[in-house]
Amino acid sequence: MRRVHVAGIVFCASIGMLLSGCSSNGSAQSDAAASGGAATAPAPTTPKEQLLLDQAAFPAGAQHQPITPEMLKSQADKVVDTTQSAQVTPAQCGAHQVDLKKALANAVDDVAATTYIADGHMYLEMIFGHPLNLDQVKTAISGPCANVTMKMSLGGQQAETKSTSTAVALPGGVDPAHAYAYRQVVTTELGPQGPTQSASLLGYAQVRGMTVAMNEVNLGGGTTDQAEFDKLFTAAVQKVEQAK
Repeated sequence: MRRVHVAGIVFCASIGMLLSGCSSNGSAQSDAAASGGAATAPAPTTPKEQLLLDQAAFPAGAQHQPITPEMLKSQADKVVDTTQSAQVTPAQCGAHQVDLKKALANAVDDVAATTYIADGHMYLEMIFGHPLNLDQVKTAISGPCANVTMKMSLGGQQAETKSTSTAVALPGGVDPAHAYAYRQVVTTELGPQGPTQSASLLGYAQVRGMTVAMNEVNLGGGTTDQAEFDKLFTAAVQKVEQAK
């Protein structure tokens, strides 16, 4: 299987998870402000890296793609610079987009991540050591910001991305009081190339003072696998719930 530029894909796929935990200037909020009343069971003593799902949880034949905080940080810094000069429509969503990307650059020091690729789908799991503000996430990708267009310069070429975000039902094993999930479709036009499209499912849950995030991306631009996403999201949440 051809090697994928995982760090770039991971960043583009996961930026929607990072507005939470950031105020309007991109700084981290307190746990009390971010948790929105999340259950206060003690955080696991098990290191975040050991709470990630192992390969057996993913589809048969899934191949692990190494991803490190340093890789995410490098990509985040590049995209922050690009986004700050982008033209965003609706205009009121521009600040959200910049803060979202700044948040990732600031949050990677407190995250453990793993990613697998199988049958043209990428599965990314991230565990943050603090609760993310899910209400702020909902605000950023709903209402006027559910459909966002960004125009920017990439590598000397003009690029335009159009994203559409829609809330989806949570799987039965995830507490809806402290979790949120949505589908996002992004269409990108770069220079003379024709448009390309990617579809992803993103979900995050506050669990024991931490945040579990699961992302499934169809790398070929086709439909997402809701059933597989639900299974993995549930398994990821339950592993943290049951951890020592």
